[in-house]
Amino acid sequence: MTRRAIYDRIAKCMLKGLWKAIHPHLFRDCATTGIALEDPRHIRIASRLLGHRAFSTTEKYYNQARGVEASRIMQNYLLSLRRGEKRSQSTSRRRGQLIRMTKVR
Repeated sequence: MTRRAIYDRIAKCMLKGLWKAIHPHLFRDCATTGIALEDPRHIRIASRLLGHRAFSTTEKYYNQARGVEASRIMQNYLLSLRRGEKRSQSTSRRRGQLIRMTKVR
C-alpha cells in the first residue's frame, strides 16, 4: 500500500465517521498537543515519539496548546465575572490555573 493510499483511506474513514476528512499528519499534531496539555513536564517525549530533529518543532505545538488552554481559562473566568460570580471557589480556581500556566516551563 502506498503512502497516498494510506492517506486516502484514513481521510475516507474520518469523513465517514466524523463527517470531516482528517489527514494523518493531524493525528501527529493532536498527539503533541495532548502531551502539551496533559503532561507538560514531559513534552520532550513528543519530540522523540514524532521524530522531530529539533525540540523547537515540538515547542511550537506546546506553545500553541498552552495558549489555547490559557484563552479558555481566561474566557471562563471573565464569563463568571460577567455573570456576577464574586470570587467564588470556581473563579478563584480558574484564576489560579491561569497564573500557574504562565509559570510552567
